[in-house]
Amino acid sequence: MAMIAICMSISFMACESDDHKTENINLKGRWYSKTESISNLLIIDAQNNVVTYKVSNYQSWENIKGNLVVEGNKINIRFEDGNTLSGTASIQDNMLIINTTNGEYRYSRLAEESNLTGDWNYSNITYSAKPIKDEIVIPGGIINGEEVPPTIMQTSQISGKFIEYAAQRYFRNIKFENGTMTYSVLKEEHEVYMSKNYSIDGLNMTITGATAGHDIESTFMVLQSYDKNTAYFIFNKETIAEMFTGFALMLLEGGIAPEVNDEALEAYKKAFTEAFDYYRVEFVITRAN
Repeated sequence: MAMIAICMSISFMACESDDHKTENINLKGRWYSKTESISNLLIIDAQNNVVTYKVSNYQSWENIKGNLVVEGNKINIRFEDGNTLSGTASIQDNMLIINTTNGEYRYSRLAEESNLTGDWNYSNITYSAKPIKDEIVIPGGIINGEEVPPTIMQTSQISGKFIEYAAQRYFRNIKFENGTMTYSVLKEEHEVYMSKNYSIDGLNMTITGATAGHDIESTFMVLQSYDKNTAYFIFNKETIAEMFTGFALMLLEGGIAPEVNDEALEAYKKAFTEAFDYYRVEFVITRAN
């Protein structure tokens, strides 16, 4: 069952004992919930203003504002688009549990701010994609003064297990320090260390670095667990397209940076976004011991 209740109006009928009155619970903070098909973030401030961000199989991240009303042990969040999330709530071990007539929803408390300084390891990745084309045509480039023909990729090649394989191979032994992200890449069974610049602004993380002689910038959502030991990177179709541009450049590179202009780079992104109806990836890393 899809977790997020902003897609429908939910009424509540249950009451709990006075031992779990919501009015005594501090709901301020970032709360994150994830199922196989939907990831949802709730941000609640001290004035009970709410913002929700969501990514699902059919939608990218959204920014929908709302207001939280607490009555005894009951909560009611009314969003500006007319949808509601209502039920009885409690917090147990940094887990926000909301019981509604449609079922129980669990949100883990997150850190108020993300600070990734330190060493990290790849943990896991989840993805969901729906291709609407069988293939992607990557425009050719000029290498060593010679024209390289277009590269044709099957969309099945860049969805499913390929993403998991790429994550395990290309993002290993990650270190964040002083605005620099260093990571190792497995090439021919040897570790090769690479680095890119990064910055975090609220929920957004931006990574910038040169790929095949071109500066590629990707911005995506970053979340961090309350204990600061797990970080989540959330990518939608647009942010994946930015990364695909770098991948396309590496295909063209052939060991020497191709002479590709900005118009060609936009063509790479356009080719990717037009090939998929939706595409989402959640990349998880854990702090090294």
